[in-house]
Amino acid sequence: MKLKQKFFKQNGGLLLQQQSSLHEGNVEKDKLFNSKEFGRATDNFNENRILGQGDQGTVYRGMLIDRRIVAIKKFPLLVCEFIPNGMLYQYLHDPNEEIPVPWDVQLLIATEVAGALSYLHSAVSIPIYHRDIKTTNIILDAKYRAKIADFGTSRSVALSQTHVTTLVQGNFRYLDPEYFQPSQFTDKSNVYSFGGVLVELLTGQKPILH
Repeated sequence: MKLKQKFFKQNGGLLLQQQSSLHEGNVEKDKLFNSKEFGRATDNFNENRILGQGDQGTVYRGMLIDRRIVAIKKFPLLVCEFIPNGMLYQYLHDPNEEIPVPWDVQLLIATEVAGALSYLHSAVSIPIYHRDIKTTNIILDAKYRAKIADFGTSRSVALSQTHVTTLVQGNFRYLDPEYFQPSQFTDKSNVYSFGGVLVELLTGQKPILH
């Protein structure tokens, strides 16, 4: 049970609970699924359903009983909206894509990510530090609206806290040097990583390690 609670917390469970309490009057509510429902939705985690794999688990394409298409992350099990346009990284660096990202789409993506970070830092009752903002953790829906993904390294913090002291994690290309030295992560560390994403978004160039 403690292990399940740990995974629930690390993968955005606290944010899910907060959103549920804020939207209790909505017709459609967030739902918690069991392992049998996951199995049915993914044809028992059939390899043909795999969308991608990463350090925090494998993601499968699934269909719920109401025929909604979703993405299901295994280990831990987590259901989220299916995102047809994939990762921002793929969108920026697809070798088969000759047309640059239009300015209005760049602006939309930047605004959406900035708004999401502001929400995580300031709008929720328990602030959340994502700790791994990068273009592979920003995904785009059918209308190219950006969403922050993969909360595997995230941490919730008390309102009185100014930082989290932890082992350094994240992609070094986007890592805040002030976090790297004392191992103290703040909301500004997320903003630094977002700055790296902005440069990559506007220039089309991958971050360079020095």
